Amino acid sequence: MNPDLSQVLSSHGVDPAAFNVSSRGVLTGVVPSEDVLALWHALREAFPKTGRWPVIRGSADSFEGPEESEDEPNIQPPTASIRHILNDRFKERCELLNEAAKGFNPNETFEVAAALADGSGVYSFGGRSGTQAPWPASSDAKELNLQTLDAAGSDDVVLVLVPVKHPSDVPIALGFGGWNECPMPELLAAALKEWQTRFDAVPICITDSVLECFVGKPPSSEADCTALAAEQWVLCEDIVSQGTQSVRALAIELQDSPGWFFWWD
Repeated sequence: MNPDLSQVLSSHGVDPAAFNVSSRGVLTGVVPSEDVLALWHALREAFPKTGRWPVIRGSADSFEGPEESEDEPNIQPPTASIRHILNDRFKERCELLNEAAKGFNPNETFEVAAALADGSGVYSFGGRSGTQAPWPASSDAKELNLQTLDAAGSDDVVLVLVPVKHPSDVPIALGFGGWNECPMPELLAAALKEWQTRFDAVPICITDSVLECFVGKPPSSEADCTALAAEQWVLCEDIVSQGTQSVRALAIELQDSPGWFFWWD
C-alpha cells in the first residue's frame, strides 16, 4: 500500500492491513460510520499523492462486495459539454412528457422544458400545477447531509479506495451506471468532470442505486441554480418525479448546498 495512504488511514485509527485489494486495484475496508467523514476528507486531501479516491459504499451489513467495471479499464468519457452529452436524453424526455402534457420542444433549452414541466404539474403527486415558488431572499448555511450515512445509522460502513486519475472517473472504475434509467458510467463521468470544474463537486457516496456528491463551491444565484437543476433533472428524473416534484424546488434545494443526491429506480 502507498505509504501516504497508510499514514492517513493509521492516523484515523484504521488498520491499513484490514483493506482487501481486488484484481483492478480497488481497496475495500470497513470503518465506523461516525469516523468516516473525517477520514474521507483526509483521504481526499491526500488523493494527489495516493492516486486513490475514497468512496463510501453504505452499511457493511448490506454491502454485497466490491464492484468493478467489466469494460476495458481505459474507457474514456465523452469530452463534449454536459448539455451536448445529455441532449439525446433530453429529446427522449420531451417525447415522453408530450404524452402527458403538450408543448415540450426538444429544440428549446433545458430550462424552458423544466419550467413547462413544473407548470403542467406532471411531477406533482396530486397531478396539479402550482404557483411558482418564490426564490429565497437569502440562503441559510446548509450542512452536509448524506442519505447513505443516514441509512447506515450506527452501522459500520464500507469505504473503497479507487485507483483513478480523476475523481470523476469513479463511476467507470466501479461500473456504476447503465441500468434502467441510469446513464452509462462514462456519461456520468463526463457530467461529474464538468460539475467538478464549475462547482468543485466530487463523488463521496455510491451504493447500488445512489450517487452522492460533496460540493465545495455550490451555486448561489437563482440563474445558476436553475440551470444546474435543469441539468440534474435531465440526468436523473427520479430526484424530481419521486422527490422534489418540481425542478424549481430542486433548484432551491441546490442553493448553497454542500451535498447533491442522485437516485435511479
